[in-house]
Amino acid sequence: MKHAIKLLVVEDHTAVRQALVTILNEVNFPTVYEASNGKEAVDSLKDIQPDVIIMDLDMPVMNGFEALSIVKQNYPAIKVIILSGHSDKSYINQTLQMGADAFLPKQCSIEVLVEVIENVYNDKPFVYEEAMGSVLPTYDKNPGLDLIKDQRALTSKEIEVLTAICEGKSRKDIAGELDITTRTVTFHTENIYKKTLLTNKIALLKYALKHGYVSLSENPANH
Repeated sequence: MKHAIKLLVVEDHTAVRQALVTILNEVNFPTVYEASNGKEAVDSLKDIQPDVIIMDLDMPVMNGFEALSIVKQNYPAIKVIILSGHSDKSYINQTLQMGADAFLPKQCSIEVLVEVIENVYNDKPFVYEEAMGSVLPTYDKNPGLDLIKDQRALTSKEIEVLTAICEGKSRKDIAGELDITTRTVTFHTENIYKKTLLTNKIALLKYALKHGYVSLSENPANH
């Protein structure tokens, strides 16, 4: 185990949040709390003491800007990483000026996120341009290279179906988008589960994130 860094993931998209928590657990962060919006995150700090908060900006009830302000005012020792679908410089500058310790786009790789978590925890300066230079393009990976031993590579059509499933689309919507029948969508979906050896949508999303088929950004909504 690298560090016993305690994390809090604040993300309103349930599937993305749960997948991210699972992945962070697997890369040696054993304690990962979660919250679905800024208010829930701020309220939870009365009972938990995370070292680093990983937080979205666009959330209901209380957004990331409001939560960031409260955290930095009342819990200045807690590091905050903004993980957002926004990449406009104004968002980046605003959050950093408000005290965020780092800002990353949701299309960043898990490896980059882990590195930034460890850096901010250890008080290493965050340089946005350097972090962006390490961001991996979402679809650059060869889907067959890093599959675990017993999993089989997906076909291009199966990848399209997988991506649509992760975006929360229904089988009818997927069929219309890909110009195939719902029966064909069902066939591809069953093959995806068989090839990946997975059994539910959360596991599929986790698999898709790890292999670069989707990013942490929500689609179509930009969070």
